[in-house]
Amino acid sequence: MHRDGKGSTPVTKREDSRIRDRILRDLINAMLAENLFGLKEKGRIFHEPLPEWGDFREGEAGYRISLFPEKNLCFPVVLSSVRGQLELSRLPVVFEGEGGSRHPGPVEVFQLLLESEEPVPNGDGFIEELRTAQKHATLALEAWDRFREEPSRPESLRWTERLASMRDRPFHPTARAKVGWEEEEYRNYSPEFGNSFGIDWVAVQRNFVRIGGEGDRMDVLLGEQRVMEAMREKGLSRKEWVPVPVHPWQSRRMISSLFEREFQEGILVPLLKNTGCYQATSSLRTLAPWRRKGIHLKLALGIGSLSALRILPSRYLENGSKAQAAMEALLRKDPVPGTSVHLCDERDWCVFRRPGEDPFGDRPGHLAAQIRRYPESVTADPGIRPVPMSALAVEEGIDCLGLSDGRLEEMLERFRSVCEPFVEMALQFASHGVMPEVHGQNVLLLFRNGSPEGIVLRDHDTLRIHPPWMEAAGVKPPRYTVKPGTPNNLILSSPEALLAYFQTLGVQVNLGAIADAWSRKWGIGEEQFFRQIRASVEAVLEQQPIRHREVFRRVLLREDRWPFKKILAPLLQRKGTGGGSMPSGTGYISNPLSGSAERERMGG
Repeated sequence: MHRDGKGSTPVTKREDSRIRDRILRDLINAMLAENLFGLKEKGRIFHEPLPEWGDFREGEAGYRISLFPEKNLCFPVVLSSVRGQLELSRLPVVFEGEGGSRHPGPVEVFQLLLESEEPVPNGDGFIEELRTAQKHATLALEAWDRFREEPSRPESLRWTERLASMRDRPFHPTARAKVGWEEEEYRNYSPEFGNSFGIDWVAVQRNFVRIGGEGDRMDVLLGEQRVMEAMREKGLSRKEWVPVPVHPWQSRRMISSLFEREFQEGILVPLLKNTGCYQATSSLRTLAPWRRKGIHLKLALGIGSLSALRILPSRYLENGSKAQAAMEALLRKDPVPGTSVHLCDERDWCVFRRPGEDPFGDRPGHLAAQIRRYPESVTADPGIRPVPMSALAVEEGIDCLGLSDGRLEEMLERFRSVCEPFVEMALQFASHGVMPEVHGQNVLLLFRNGSPEGIVLRDHDTLRIHPPWMEAAGVKPPRYTVKPGTPNNLILSSPEALLAYFQTLGVQVNLGAIADAWSRKWGIGEEQFFRQIRASVEAVLEQQPIRHREVFRRVLLREDRWPFKKILAPLLQRKGTGGGSMPSGTGYISNPLSGSAERERMGG
């Protein structure tokens, strides 16, 4: 056993291996899917197992990648019955060299592959992110062990948010990395540990702030009476000044240096330190106040997570308000018939602006905040249990939530009960030309007596739209603000591009992560869960009044290929901070809902 830094609890070699193995599995599968470094061309299948692996299991083979003369990387693979591509089946990975063989971890595997290629702009940065991911995954495992010892509170959104954080972004090898946080900061501010902390406040001259809704009254909305008292003590009137909440890490590490000029000029005035009591939710920068039920506070956070800064640029906040209005108009005009869909209210926000400064630069987004209000009809009902879908992707999550009676035959039915309302919601919105944020962190299922009866959507700033279908539905498309010179991934020119976000984030990342977790926990083949997803799509298209249903049948059920999100190649080519957007691209795999991958695996 060893200690991973000052003050940490002992970490066993078995736990070290468990952490390393999870990251290595995600890394290799992502590299194979993206054909990173030309692995498909460099790799060769072989059928004599290495001694470390024992006998091959049914459907397994070895995969050998030639790096340098007499140096290879080898690992066992299987053809996925869902995605129709080679994937790592188990560990260890074996490095064959002149001095014998060894079992490299994620960092060394990537370094070996990188050394055999031409340099890439962000190669060193990604290696450092892998190292950080391993360190922070060790802390997350410690937090998980503590969490399991605590009483379950599935009726509490604060508790289910913490459960959801135990998985983080599925299938991403560096998801755990919070670049900029040391161990103590990870313990203090991460949702996994569930610690409470106070926030800081600064006053900003009103003509240096952009405001949405009641964004100039956040102290009132949060019940922070001391803020107004501090303003009066400093002689600051609300007419001329706006109080802005700041994350304590952001206040200490970023604000004082980024806004040094404004503090010197008296444009910014410090108000309070360590006020209130807040706890991080699964989205990291969004906090749940203990004093106010049904409200979350989203704060700018200048750390790197998922290879993007967690800041709040003004265009994100503004676009979110416009997107919310569009979704509200659609729901008034044509409610989702089989599922009760609710929207969080995210129109109250504030963000720093300096006249003449580039509004698309990173700096303004470092001093920004947003209030998220949950529907009162949800928060006031004691029989409702709000659960982020990502909480269901934690292997033991369904047990923690009290949603399983332990019978294997019940699990596919339970999965279907989760799929169908989610699929109906997404396709109803898509049929009107919009696609909400559908990954598991931002879709809440509302359970009553163990069954989902509704959905809450949040984080509206990335609502994708296909204007021709919106106009045909009688709803005016929002006029988004888009940063010049960047790809416009909000306004989409084709139905296929719109549905791609359901296919990638909704099916692969959200439902796919739940299928992956439940498959591992109960030993049920992953393909059985994807049959339930297909059955849910078919049922919604047959039973509900969906516009453009033939387009959906073609794209989702009949096409041979299916889009997936590339995460490694765009990240390795990234230059600069990347702003608030996670680097990604699009590749293609076999359609997991058409059955073609399974037929190929069976030789059909």
